Amino acid sequence: MTEISVRREPLLPTRPNFRELGGLPAGEGRAVRAGRFFRGPALHGLTAEEAAALEPIGLAHVVDFRGRDEAAARPATLPGRRLHLSIEPTAAARLMDVLSKPDPAPEAISAAMQETYRDFVRVNAETFARFLRLLAEAEGAPLLFHCTAGKDRTGFAAALILHALGADAETIEADYLATNGRWRPDPDLAAMVPELAHAALFRVSADYLEAAFEELDRLEGGPLAFADRAMGGERRRRVWAESQLE
Repeated sequence: MTEISVRREPLLPTRPNFRELGGLPAGEGRAVRAGRFFRGPALHGLTAEEAAALEPIGLAHVVDFRGRDEAAARPATLPGRRLHLSIEPTAAARLMDVLSKPDPAPEAISAAMQETYRDFVRVNAETFARFLRLLAEAEGAPLLFHCTAGKDRTGFAAALILHALGADAETIEADYLATNGRWRPDPDLAAMVPELAHAALFRVSADYLEAAFEELDRLEGGPLAFADRAMGGERRRRVWAESQLE
């Protein structure tokens, strides 16, 4: 069943990491309802053809997880109500600190990325809680959430939704890892980053997502408890029920 998340045709062939969660298995024979949740990179500089391809989706809400400088440098012009839930990028700085030391070990590079993911919970829990509350306020209208590449901040947000909808670990991981086949950094950006950091910064790893959920278990009692705190138990159950399809 997890093949759905990695073999679906991209909604925008020019930006293959823009995709929806609709159709993914949500447990107990259910699936995520189509047309509700869209994840992706920052959709700035859209061509007329790309804008036309997006129009049938009818985006009503757009959540931007980029830091303030990221968003200001490449503003996105998209339809719908926009909400900027700023999460400042820290991965590059952490990696540069590791790489500044003599003979950095691969384990240290991976650990730096895992710390970034742990901060999604330790530092940014309230930001993600606001995101979950918005899902209730959206009342089923199409919603896009994105960061810059659509892989780390966006990947954790997608995992939160899928987890709460009842998707199993294999489905969540497959959707998360699909980014590795759908996104490549801009060549200018890649040239600025030491080659030793390419694999960590420009790809995703199951270890990163696992670190975030370990922290969520430790500090919040797990993803469902976190969603209940953010939205309220009854409201959360209603939203998730409306987001599932038999």
